Amino acid sequence: MRERNNIIMEYGTYMLVFLASYIASLAGLYYLSGILLMGEALYLYVHWVRETGSLVELRALFTLAWVGGQGIACMQLSKLQSDWQYITWLSFFLIYIGFGIGYEWGRKYGKVEERNWKRTNSNQEGYSSAL
Repeated sequence: MRERNNIIMEYGTYMLVFLASYIASLAGLYYLSGILLMGEALYLYVHWVRETGSLVELRALFTLAWVGGQGIACMQLSKLQSDWQYITWLSFFLIYIGFGIGYEWGRKYGKVEERNWKRTNSNQEGYSSAL
């Protein structure tokens, strides 16, 4: 199981960068706001790919798409875009943190259920071979 300190560091950096990006957006520094989020997305993607050794690790891909996409949108590359309301920022933040909590919970408890399933099935196979 992963250490709690690693989890806090990974999601803590996201929270700090997200807050800095929000403040930059409020100040009208849209390019800085977007670059911060895209940089964090790339950092977390590389970190999780190195940790797992898989380029298609679900958490890494979701982070790259969700946070990186947020960064691109924050840059307001179109004249048609307007500032996001606070509820939009809050929604994006809660969705990502909710995904992270669910992912960590699934990794922790999913293995327990998998072990129990294997144990149950191995017992059933023993009974069927005896018949």
